[in-house]
Amino acid sequence: MPSRGQPQTWQALTRTSYATVSPWTPRSDLCAREEESSTKKGDFVQEETRKLLNAGHIQEIQYPERLANVVLVKKANGKWRMSLDFTDLNKVCPKDSYLLPSIDALVDSASGCKMLSFLDAFSGYNQIKMHPRDECKMAFMTETSCYCYIVILFGLKNAGATYQRLMDKVLAPMLGRKVQAYVHDMVVTSQERGQHDVIPLAI
Repeated sequence: MPSRGQPQTWQALTRTSYATVSPWTPRSDLCAREEESSTKKGDFVQEETRKLLNAGHIQEIQYPERLANVVLVKKANGKWRMSLDFTDLNKVCPKDSYLLPSIDALVDSASGCKMLSFLDAFSGYNQIKMHPRDECKMAFMTETSCYCYIVILFGLKNAGATYQRLMDKVLAPMLGRKVQAYVHDMVVTSQERGQHDVIPLAI
């Protein structure tokens, strides 16, 4: 331990290493990088919003009841993905108690089958329309305007129960015998290879 009269450095007092921060980086360069990154993110949000408008998933709204935060998530490939934070909305929404199938039962039903086909119907969420009175609750704001979703989203509290109820109705003639569905994930089973080619066409 240093003597009482020996001067101490800032690093010794805080016991923190600042090796990753360059003290000679001009502040103007840091501001320029942040501004460039913010501009790129803003342009990405505008481009994604334009795609959603062209696809008919959102529409412009003047009097939103709630506004969700736009969140940009960086994917593994370095690209961005735009999502909305519906945490506050999900807290006040009543829970749909529609039961989801047991995963163990679905796995057991597929045992012994010679052929399996796995289907991912994730895009089906965009085919379920929101009730008009609830569209104002699905709003978000960009730099140019406010928009609201007119189709259901995966991040909503009752999205899974709503989708499962729809799948149970659509696949009712085959569900539990040749087709199993867990929300948007489906598996087509058959005991013989020759029968398996016909089942996906029927779906």
